[in-house]
Amino acid sequence: SLEKPVNIIFDVGANIGSITKDLNVQFPSSNIYAIEPILETFEILKKNVSSLTSVIPLNFAAGKTEESIEIFLNPESTINSLKSDYLNSNNSLGKEVVQVRRIDHFCKLQDINHIDILKIDVEGFEFEVLEGCGNLLEKTYCILLEVGYEREPTKVHFSDIEIFMEKHNYQLYGIYELMRNINDRRQLSYSNNLYI
Repeated sequence: SLEKPVNIIFDVGANIGSITKDLNVQFPSSNIYAIEPILETFEILKKNVSSLTSVIPLNFAAGKTEESIEIFLNPESTINSLKSDYLNSNNSLGKEVVQVRRIDHFCKLQDINHIDILKIDVEGFEFEVLEGCGNLLEKTYCILLEVGYEREPTKVHFSDIEIFMEKHNYQLYGIYELMRNINDRRQLSYSNNLYI
């Protein structure tokens, strides 16, 4: 539990809304902005949260620029990635053009001046999302994001995130859902890390 009231939550990479719904249960009086760029997935998200009045589903990708970008669609929607070095996917279902927007620009238009919880799960695009927060990073209380422990294109590496977070005065408070490498159980694969 957080030691302050939670009013504004961003779920970046909301997919079909599983975490969004969990956040709504935990923080029923908060406004939750659920961001999902892929149209088909977004339609499912919208349906899944339609009864939750405090959830605002948004169909764009959060990033550090304001632009349209092509993304390859993966058969498994949870691993769709905007990382350009991952885009020449062989088993893709085709491409889609998605709108990329900066969170700080979006918040300015919505008169949002702080974020209480920023959850990010965007398959390697995490730094772009963080950079797109601009000065709002200083007014964000806690950040929950997926980090990898092996160097691969769809995960930001733990050591890189640690350096970035320390630079912005965030402290690591918790490591959740720690997954191990499928082939070598001794090796860490990824986890969801909470920074405050």
